[in-house]
Amino acid sequence: HLLDTLLSLLDAPEIRRRRHEPVQAEGLQQAMQAVRGSHVLVVEDNRINQQIARELLESAGIKVDVVSNGQEAVAWVLRSASLSALPWDLVLMDLQMPIMDGYTATAAIRRDQRFKKLPILAMTAHVLADERNRCYQAGMDDYVSKPIDPEALFATLRRWIPVRDAARDRGEAPPKSLEFPEIVGVDTRAGLLRLAGNGGLYRSLLLDLAHQHEVTAAELEAAGRMGDFSRL
Repeated sequence: HLLDTLLSLLDAPEIRRRRHEPVQAEGLQQAMQAVRGSHVLVVEDNRINQQIARELLESAGIKVDVVSNGQEAVAWVLRSASLSALPWDLVLMDLQMPIMDGYTATAAIRRDQRFKKLPILAMTAHVLADERNRCYQAGMDDYVSKPIDPEALFATLRRWIPVRDAARDRGEAPPKSLEFPEIVGVDTRAGLLRLAGNGGLYRSLLLDLAHQHEVTAAELEAAGRMGDFSRL
C-alpha cells in the first residue's frame, strides 16, 4: 500500500500498471511443476492462513501436513527421526505462534544433527533486514512474505526442493479461475492473484468472511449510539 501510494504521488502509472499485471502464467506453472510430488510441513496457527497455504500447495500437486504451533512441529519432526527417510522435503514455518514461536521451534529442530539439512523457510509479514537476520540466526534457510504471493512462493520452493523425477509433470492442472462480479470495496482481481487464480478457494474465503462479520456493522452502529468507543 505504501509503495502504491508513493508511485501514485510520483505519477508513475506505468510502474503501477506492471505491479498489478496478472502473474506470468508460464513462469508460475513451471515453478509449480518443478515441485509437484513433494511433501511440505506447514506450521501456522491462523486457520485462514492454513487453508490458503494448504490449497495453494495442493493445487501444485504437493502433499501437505499442517500443525498449529512450533511445539507440534518439533514433536512431529523428532518423531520422524525413526523413519528411514524424512517424510518432508521442506518446512514452512510461521514466526508468531502461541505455545512455541517459529524461532524457538527452528532452533530446537536444528539442535538435532539429523535435521541440519532440512530446508526451513520462514513465513512472515515482517521483511525488514533485522527480522530476516533473526530468521537466519535461528537456523532458517529462507523466507516467504505474507500475505503470500503465489509466484514468489513457488519460486522460493523451487530453489529448495530438488526435482527428483519427471513424474511430477503429470499431475492435475491447477484449478481454473472463476468470474466474480464487482464487489464494492473488494479488489477481487488482486484477491484471485493472491490465490494463483483458485476461484473456488477465493469464493470460500469470501463467504467465510461474510459469515463471520454478518452482524459486525450492526454491532458497531449500536456501540456508537451507546458511546462505547472501546468496541469501535
